[in-house]
Amino acid sequence: MSYANLPLHALRALEATIRLGSMTKAAQELDVSHGAISRHVRELERLYATTLVRRLSKSSEPTPAGAEMAQTLSEGFRSLKLAVARLSAGPLTLSCSATIMQYWLIPRLPEFRGLNPDVHFRLNVNYGEVDFAGDGISVAIRNTMYAPPTMS
Repeated sequence: MSYANLPLHALRALEATIRLGSMTKAAQELDVSHGAISRHVRELERLYATTLVRRLSKSSEPTPAGAEMAQTLSEGFRSLKLAVARLSAGPLTLSCSATIMQYWLIPRLPEFRGLNPDVHFRLNVNYGEVDFAGDGISVAIRNTMYAPPTMS
């Protein structure tokens, strides 16, 4: 199968179903019907000739193949979000701790604004690991080392 023929809607449906543990929740997140999610998952199972999801009475459980595929898809969708976020015009969003913001960043903002009057920015107080794409963070300052986002 070529990349041009990848069933992206079906892959999104599978990833959401496994991540959320339910076709109903996946349907709500993707704003489609439960039946559409079920058809997409069945389409993938037929296409790849393997069961990807065990359908339980009120939930869905991944098979080992489904879990592996969903994990890879989640990573891929995060990378896609990051790539699209980089193209989107938006404010420069800086994330750091309240202490760094109060004692280092805020005192420097007037000079930054004077040198860069057209740059719009937001400040985000946060102490943990950063989801750059999910949270729309442009730059993060931390006292702890975290792995940078990867692009494959």
